[in-house]
Amino acid sequence: FVFGILILSFLVYQINAGKNWARILLVVLIVIGMFTIPLDIIAFFKFNQLLAIIISVQTIIELAAVGLLMTKQSNEWFKAKK
Repeated sequence: FVFGILILSFLVYQINAGKNWARILLVVLIVIGMFTIPLDIIAFFKFNQLLAIIISVQTIIELAAVGLLMTKQSNEWFKAKK
């Protein structure tokens, strides 16, 4: 858990610094994680509905972040940071 937060924090910091590799890596990690999310949500709904709802909201936020990272404005911002 802590390791994941450290990696995420590092990637967000690098994205803020304009590192395109960090943006791509974060998108790849989120997309890979999307393959397990439906199974996780189904499993959590059986035991803890609140946790399943939280994971669902988190997933929606992650997908929105991926969408925003891949917009035309985002591409222009990364090019300007070089």
